[in-house]
Amino acid sequence: MLVEFSGEIIRGRGLGRTLGFPTANLSIPHAVTLPYGVYAARVLVCQKWYEGIANIGMHPTLPAGPPAVEVHIIGHFGDLYGMAITVQLTRYIREERKFQSVDALKEQIQKDLRFVQTSG
Repeated sequence: MLVEFSGEIIRGRGLGRTLGFPTANLSIPHAVTLPYGVYAARVLVCQKWYEGIANIGMHPTLPAGPPAVEVHIIGHFGDLYGMAITVQLTRYIREERKFQSVDALKEQIQKDLRFVQTSG
């Protein structure tokens, strides 16, 4: 495990949901400073662990606002707004980068998810 942190789920712009990959946007302490990028993650929600992928950074393909921490939780489909979750970043997958199109971004997210699900 690289690092563990907990935070409250806050409302984001809803872009993950429109892309088909809903994310939990976290309000985290300023002490968590990590290299921007995509990480494999384990996420504790309501006393149950899930796999996921986390993005930390500026979301350069669809920029807006300050740096963000967002997590796509594989297999969880409930409303998490206002709840606290714990995230364990287990592996750095890749750097954050700007994609030529939203479709290219979606394709890469699918690859990231496959990587996490098959690398155990």
